[in-house]
Amino acid sequence: MPSRLSSLLVRDGLVSVKRMERAFQRQVIFGGNLDTVLLEMNLVPEERLVQYLSLATGVPPATRAETDVFDAEAVKVLPEALAMQFGVAPLSYDGDTLRVAVKEPVDFGVLEECADALGLPIQPLVVPEYRFHVLFDRAYGRETDARFAALAARAAEAGPTPVGKPKTVIVEDPGLAGDGDVEVVDVPLPPSSRSTLIMHRVTVSDGDGAAPDDVAASRGGEGESPPGDAEPGEIETAVELEAEPPAAGELSTGVPEPIADAGSAEATQPREQLVRGEIEVRAPSVEPPGPPSSKVKIAPPAAVTDRHAAVPPPAAIGLADPSPLSVSDALAALAAADDRDAVFSALLRGVRSRTWYAGLLTVQGGVAIGRVAIAGSEIDADAIAQVIVPLDVPSAFQSAVRSGAPYIGPIVSGHPDVDGMLVRMGGVKPPTALLLPIALRNRVVALVVGHRGADAVSVAEVSEVLPLAAAAADAISRLILRAKKVGYRPARDESAPHIRPERVQEAVAVRDRARAAGGWTVPAADAPRPQVDVRDAAARAVRPISELLDAIERDDDPGGDVTAEILRRAGEAVAVLAERFPGRLDIDRYELGGRPLRAERYGPLLGLVVKLGTAASPMLIEKMRDPNRDVRYYATLCVAELRPRSALRELVERLFDSDYGVRTVAIEALRGYPIRELEAALEGARRALHADDRARVQAAAYALGELSDVRAIPDLLDALSRGGQIAQAVQAALVALTRHDFGTNPRKWRAWWNKNATRPRIEWLLDALSHKSAALREGAVEELRRLTGEYFGYHHDLPKREREAARRRWIQWWNETGRRRFLREADESGRPTGVLPARES
Repeated sequence: MPSRLSSLLVRDGLVSVKRMERAFQRQVIFGGNLDTVLLEMNLVPEERLVQYLSLATGVPPATRAETDVFDAEAVKVLPEALAMQFGVAPLSYDGDTLRVAVKEPVDFGVLEECADALGLPIQPLVVPEYRFHVLFDRAYGRETDARFAALAARAAEAGPTPVGKPKTVIVEDPGLAGDGDVEVVDVPLPPSSRSTLIMHRVTVSDGDGAAPDDVAASRGGEGESPPGDAEPGEIETAVELEAEPPAAGELSTGVPEPIADAGSAEATQPREQLVRGEIEVRAPSVEPPGPPSSKVKIAPPAAVTDRHAAVPPPAAIGLADPSPLSVSDALAALAAADDRDAVFSALLRGVRSRTWYAGLLTVQGGVAIGRVAIAGSEIDADAIAQVIVPLDVPSAFQSAVRSGAPYIGPIVSGHPDVDGMLVRMGGVKPPTALLLPIALRNRVVALVVGHRGADAVSVAEVSEVLPLAAAAADAISRLILRAKKVGYRPARDESAPHIRPERVQEAVAVRDRARAAGGWTVPAADAPRPQVDVRDAAARAVRPISELLDAIERDDDPGGDVTAEILRRAGEAVAVLAERFPGRLDIDRYELGGRPLRAERYGPLLGLVVKLGTAASPMLIEKMRDPNRDVRYYATLCVAELRPRSALRELVERLFDSDYGVRTVAIEALRGYPIRELEAALEGARRALHADDRARVQAAAYALGELSDVRAIPDLLDALSRGGQIAQAVQAALVALTRHDFGTNPRKWRAWWNKNATRPRIEWLLDALSHKSAALREGAVEELRRLTGEYFGYHHDLPKREREAARRRWIQWWNETGRRRFLREADESGRPTGVLPARES
């Protein structure tokens, strides 16, 4: 199970938390099991990964030698239909036991059904997902998916990799910790650890079977009653037998001792617990696999049900319905989506409502790879699969991925590697198209292409679908969080096995017999009832606030009752929270890049503080001054979500914090305050530009530039004349504010300011759209989109003629609509409130 596998790998230091989060993100986007993603990212050697798969699943691992052998007899014994139905791949058959490869997750109940259907004991051995598919396809002459074939080719080229030492060692004896250097080596488990896990059909003797005591002794435990669903005469069970010791020189893949723990020991326990009846077990002995016999008599398999449907290749994206969805319906579907296919299906169908073609490409390794598409009323999974758009050459695709902003305009680039792929997306080279990037934490992971064939796409026609990108990103983020907790899985098939009613009836019968044997009776009606003082009981029921906070930190609040009680007792809770703040942390902020996460993602107590709201504001303001930088960081993070007005002054002070993470969070918090309040609060930062402390001046310049404080420009110009590193910091702030660049020359900057001081900032940005610097043009158009929410097909790297045409559309909008929307005709700051403004004629 992925959550178990990831926990083991992170615990033992083979994969860092940050890289595991990236693996979960990649798993949700590209599908497949976690082990496939880890191998693709080259994070864990395959030999080591197989060991951890064995720990996580409780199934012995298959060696490289076992997977490299083709046994025709095993293929005859296990027909393709049964192998697909039960999710196993044949490895070898010695005339008695069938060895099969399995991948996680391992369902022992399904393996027992497979053994019952074949009438043979089977021995499962766990392998990585890609190797399972290679084995399955090789056995039955199928074509291997390109994703798995690439991994197999890489593994064959690299050859076996030594397992090596684990990065993290858990020392059981405290006395070893201080006794000098301790050398840790991998010690393979003894041969008995490669116990053979046998799924076997066992006959139950009604008259002359073994005595209960004998059977209990043979199992090494006390006898138990037969299972309630046992049919007369036979029962499905599992028996563990010891295999022969490995031959000399054979590579041992036993799990090394240093990485074992109580949880893994429990996971690898033999499944003897399945033998719960007082029965006679006659299990065949298991010999090492030899040359397959040509005289093996293959009995026809028993009739089986079809409730275990074949699973499609995990990398494929299932899209069943190509019909368009309205944007509102698509947004609702994205909000309710619980698997990757549902997210991409709703996204494409929503875009299809405004276009003729909607295709999905995933961004990976410097290219955009086609995944699935809707062309008209049909689903395209073939032509789109041949699309690989390079992102290292200038094109609209490159620009959309780098900027993360939607693009509407021409997509023919003149580069054959790009334009050749356009025909595979709908059969034509569209004159214009929509490129809609899906970004997670400032990184584009997917790209939707929408067009109308030979007809042009206009901004007005497709602007309504732009919010689908953010909704899809939110849906994918939810899946990633779920994957980190329980492991990503597609939605469960309705044909999956259900509880049989007869098992419930048998369980009820066993319960009733147990009650009768125990002498349980209903109490007499006139039995005296104890007298309970309700007020005393209520007083005793009030739990200390510390216990409630303990429950929150243990995530022991399934119904939300604990949180509700804490919120009712907010005053008492804040006092205790001040002592515990920030509490248990689930994510290390130093492992993360990009923008900060929400407070609740870091730890349960931080999420609780945000829920307390203004009641926690005084405590948070006090914590923002704490000597501990981490305490200041998480306090500022909570304030950024609450945004109390009383915290404005302290947030401005955090702009000069010694911790750069605190500065970043403070800037994010200040961006959320109203303009009027922010302009007054930033007066202290403007004064800091004239300070003697160079570091304080640089911090003030950076913050004022990030917060787009136009009132700071005169102070910035004064500081520019100080030269050196201060001038460089001031120049960066002025460029961020104006999207113009005159270097560190105070004379040129003052000349520009004298000319443009009375103009609104949006007009500065409109002027920058024609700047000779592509970086300044890109920054200007991104700022315009953020401020106005408008889009007129402008992109910074379009040909000059097309750029100018788009810039004129921006200017036309500003003159006709934008000016009235963003500017007041007159300054009313000094107008008495009793005098009404003059009516417009």
